[in-house]
Amino acid sequence: MPITCISVTNFKSFRDMSFHPAAFNILIGSNASGKSNLIQVFIFLRDIAKYGIGNAISLQGGVDYLRNTVIGPAEELSFKIEYTLEEKKREFIGVREHSPIYFEPNHLLYEFSIRFTDTQVGYEVPTDQLEITGDFFGPDTPGQKIGPGCMKLSLVEGEIRYSLVLPPEFVVRAEDLFPHLFQKQGNAFTRLIANIPMNVPGIPPLEWIFRGIKIYDFDPRLLKKAAPMLGKTELEKDGSNLAIVVKGITEDPERKKAFLNLVRDMLPFVEDIAVEKFLDMSLFMKVKEIYSGKYIPASMISDGTINIAALIVALFFEERPVTIIEEPERNIHPALISKLVAMLKDASQRKQIIVTTHNPEMVKHVNLEDITLITRDPDGFSHLLRPVDKQEVRTFLAHEIGIDELFIQDLLGLE
Repeated sequence: MPITCISVTNFKSFRDMSFHPAAFNILIGSNASGKSNLIQVFIFLRDIAKYGIGNAISLQGGVDYLRNTVIGPAEELSFKIEYTLEEKKREFIGVREHSPIYFEPNHLLYEFSIRFTDTQVGYEVPTDQLEITGDFFGPDTPGQKIGPGCMKLSLVEGEIRYSLVLPPEFVVRAEDLFPHLFQKQGNAFTRLIANIPMNVPGIPPLEWIFRGIKIYDFDPRLLKKAAPMLGKTELEKDGSNLAIVVKGITEDPERKKAFLNLVRDMLPFVEDIAVEKFLDMSLFMKVKEIYSGKYIPASMISDGTINIAALIVALFFEERPVTIIEEPERNIHPALISKLVAMLKDASQRKQIIVTTHNPEMVKHVNLEDITLITRDPDGFSHLLRPVDKQEVRTFLAHEIGIDELFIQDLLGLE
């Protein structure tokens, strides 16, 4: 799975939080427990990658709304994320005695901190570093693995500095490796490492990794609206360009077949889905049901039907390694929740899935180990708990009390 751990301190309602997501994760908790704040952790990282740290802080409402209101500026805000690269790529990084050397990264550890100040900006970044772990190959026998090692990058006073930890038996001068990085050391940077397009072989593009985190919160009113033809071809967070994305899917016979099969598995009454163009150069989606054989415009179909179509697009037709969906069961009949959970789990075989919910039917159909419970203590700090680790919860389940009932009775976080 891509994200193996994400940790923060002094962020919104969290004093100190570490989340170790699996392939499929369901986040539950009462209102104002901190579920949305956990999602904001991912949004903040994504916004840093897309817009830079200053804009990312502004999008959170500024430093006063980014940091914990109880702790305030007394402590630094820190982030740490561990990320496993599922797609391995071996790249040329240097030469020893006229023989090529390669590096294949497989794991990233990125961390930075924000110190709050009285300056005009209101913050500074005392820590910003990236550790890339992987395997070195060559040079004696091309393609032969030498052993594991790592490279550490730090942004100090606007300049990238790096150090290497090489396999013990690997004798090579550090300056012979990653020469492109040395050439760039004279450049001054005012952004985080996450924003620097280094384009250096052997260093994964951190910016694109974080931009690969996609968060969806679908609004059925926007899903049903016509979309301008000139819009983006990747699904927006709120699904407002669903018609454009579905048009691209249905123009490919194989993709359309796969899409309709997935829709019909959830909604057997759907015969076809198509996209039509208005004279004003906008697109709208339409659905043909088996009952009448006629196409119904998206504006006339149920919220649940359009929501299911958007979920299928997000889960199976958007190439994002990490997909987060807020309340995917919204507007979906309880009888379909088991199929929805099965669909989410199926998608988690190919990408990391994180969903939030208040619905006990969702909790009923997942495994206990899939659940992360978010609670808030009397001081206002949010905490993450795993009900599977609670002996009291396992005892209740052994006596045939369902997970959903424990959720409704607020017993999943029982001490």
